[in-house]
Amino acid sequence: MVRFFVSRGVPIGLAFVLAVIVYRAIRVGFDSIGLPAVGWLIVLIVYLVGRVGFGNFFRVVKRAPKLPTLIIVAFILTAILADKITGSPYDQNIPNRLQPPGLMETLKTAVREQRFELNENWLGTDALGRDVLTRLVHGARVTLTVTIAAIMLGQGIGLTLGITSGYFGGWYDKVVMRIVDGAMSIPGIFLALLLAVVLGPSFQTVIIAIGLLLWSRFVRTLRAETMKVKEAEFVKLARVAGCSNWWIIRRHIFPNLVNLWAVLVSLEVGVTVIVEATLGFLGAGVPPPTPSWGSLISDGRQYVTSAWWLSFFPGMAILLVVLSVNLFGDWLRDVLDPQMRQRAT
Repeated sequence: MVRFFVSRGVPIGLAFVLAVIVYRAIRVGFDSIGLPAVGWLIVLIVYLVGRVGFGNFFRVVKRAPKLPTLIIVAFILTAILADKITGSPYDQNIPNRLQPPGLMETLKTAVREQRFELNENWLGTDALGRDVLTRLVHGARVTLTVTIAAIMLGQGIGLTLGITSGYFGGWYDKVVMRIVDGAMSIPGIFLALLLAVVLGPSFQTVIIAIGLLLWSRFVRTLRAETMKVKEAEFVKLARVAGCSNWWIIRRHIFPNLVNLWAVLVSLEVGVTVIVEATLGFLGAGVPPPTPSWGSLISDGRQYVTSAWWLSFFPGMAILLVVLSVNLFGDWLRDVLDPQMRQRAT
């Protein structure tokens, strides 16, 4: 009963709660994703523990890269608990505009006057007197929501087309691959800007644009692996036993692609964060006044020489998150790929 719940019920619950997160973010607003996101993380941990075993789970977690994992966890918790740890990102205080980071001023005061006085604007303020730290934290929520929704869209399309085209082959495979070739020949940023012009800059446009950028990457990789798995002896025996194609895909093909699929998802997170920030920087992302890391960098362009902190801190946040996700994805590939494990040993 427990094994059935872990193998069947928990994945369905993960998909359902993830769909709730995306729906509430799109239809209700970013402020409503906190509780569903916490629920999704809890269910995900339960699923992973059930898949690898309680002892093996903590043994594998101990080998994870410490600093990248800490940064990723901090990023997720900051996005989920943004309302609890900061105020409103829209509050303006014009007399307090373009104030330097309070942490630096606190250090200067402590060194020069031997007096410790903590400034409330830790990372300074922008041209409208809004707290940079508050907008940075709420921008993390936008980035996390866009990343989840866009990868969910892109990998859903890519997983379906990759498995079916690799398994069935023939004219269907040729048609899918020609579409993939055409999609990969179009620059992703150009496609996103085109959608922004046609549909208008919005949260939905960003998700669609990034999803259309990612799906072809999943198709190519998963198709190649499917073509390899379908030639295995256990798949041929299943055909001889009279099993249907969809039964074989569900019971034999997809389970052998899960590890590769998980690695692909982890590696595409960094790409999604960069693309979302790029669209925000170019004005084709989530429209203002909603803060996003790309738009924060864009807002600080004209103040680079006089207020460097406006662009520096969002840029550092993007750098740390993308670098941490890529390092974590490399470690996950080493853990899940049997060939990589053999090379390591």
